[in-house]
Amino acid sequence: MKSQHNGVSLRLPAKSIAGVGFLAIWLLLSFFAFFVLAYTGESKLQVYKLAADPTALVSELEAAYERSQFSAAPYHLVHFSDPQCECDADANTHLASLKHNFPDLKIWRQESLREADSTLWPRLDQVPAAALYDHQGNLVYFGPYSSGPTCGSGFNFVEQLLASMPNHQSAPRPSVWVNELALGCFCSLQV
Repeated sequence: MKSQHNGVSLRLPAKSIAGVGFLAIWLLLSFFAFFVLAYTGESKLQVYKLAADPTALVSELEAAYERSQFSAAPYHLVHFSDPQCECDADANTHLASLKHNFPDLKIWRQESLREADSTLWPRLDQVPAAALYDHQGNLVYFGPYSSGPTCGSGFNFVEQLLASMPNHQSAPRPSVWVNELALGCFCSLQV
């Protein structure tokens, strides 16, 4: 391809033209794939939706922890899931990483929340979710494991929070983080 600019002939190499063409095709196919996944219902990628009253949810989660009588540990994580949720495989990847990186963390599973015992754990709108408690039983975090462009990838909230928390008994009570700002793979538990 030749072009005249102030009497000077400019020629673009064929490799540059092919590279631009390849990039344009890749961008179009990526946009098409995103559109298909995001707007046809074939993807579980969605915004995490918390219960209508986060303050009441925090109180219910702390009361449930007290009734559970967990053994002593620096931190406890309650993993909320539903065996019918196809997003559980991604959450299990997070759990495996947490077990590996934080061997003192005690992990408890609460499954089948569609018929959850309302006297122990509150009903949740979406799973998988995590509730992280400190050594005194105070709720430190509640919400999804991660947020990212694909299910199970991206910023791991629980792992980053555990890495930043002190692991000794004299630590002051951390504030509660109720996370409502995540995009990922979640299943609705609403009947």
